[in-house]
Amino acid sequence: MDTRKMWVILGVGMVAAFCACAAVPQSTPKAASNRQDTATKKAEIVEVSGENIIQNESTGEGSARNIEIIDDQTVIHADQGRWNTKQRVAHMTGNLSLKDPQADGTAEAAQVYYARSKRLVILTGHVQLTIKPRKEQEQPSSVAPVSSQNGGGGAQPGTDEEDRESPRKYPAVVTCDRAEYHYDRNVKYALLTGHFKVTQALPDKTRSLTADHAEWWGKEERVLLHGPVHIEDTKGMNGDTSGDVTLYTTEGDERLMMQKGTIRMPVEDTEESEAKPAPAPPSAPPAKGREPTGTKKP
Repeated sequence: MDTRKMWVILGVGMVAAFCACAAVPQSTPKAASNRQDTATKKAEIVEVSGENIIQNESTGEGSARNIEIIDDQTVIHADQGRWNTKQRVAHMTGNLSLKDPQADGTAEAAQVYYARSKRLVILTGHVQLTIKPRKEQEQPSSVAPVSSQNGGGGAQPGTDEEDRESPRKYPAVVTCDRAEYHYDRNVKYALLTGHFKVTQALPDKTRSLTADHAEWWGKEERVLLHGPVHIEDTKGMNGDTSGDVTLYTTEGDERLMMQKGTIRMPVEDTEESEAKPAPAPPSAPPAKGREPTGTKKP
């Protein structure tokens, strides 16, 4: 198989899962006729709650224990936190967790910027994001199933297509030292640095991908893996490239761009290498002068 094609199958499948890490999803824009009413009726509100709350109205500084910040559909929780309502920034530490419809995460600390002009979450210290599987889209009822003609069966998806699509059904775990996510709907950009790694457990194997660091542009569905990039699985496959790898992850239009790379795969084919039973030895002819058992004289 072509090396570039193999990188597309393996790399895009994994990174497509990682690309779901839009940590703070934005609501879908409403129709133009309702935009003015929406802006008037629905102010951008960030909810902060906790225990032992202290708030200084003159400086805007505050602190709390067992703090929780809710911004749209994202919930960030930690043992301790402090904030400044005038600067629109909060800092949280201790058993930090992040939950939203697309990903759950943990880290040692989080810096949250929630001003209208700066929507940014920075996770630091043993960052781990568990990317939830992409929901399968139901097939439109107007699409009829493929019927067999002239005795032939319907078209079956190829192995390459299955390799690309099936990873989307399984969670992926992203680990790094620092994750910056600009979650404004007009930006949607993430920078993941420090020991960047993606691990995904599939039914028949576990595979992982590492890079120096990674960048993600959500609106373009584009990922830039900064080299060196390495990929491997528990079945003996592994690949490397010293340069950068650009991946476009639009479903149905997955593409990869890189200068060169190497892939190493086990050569045995599991379907062909299965041991076949040895043929049975031919039955021995009857001994000379002796008729076969069960024969009758005429």
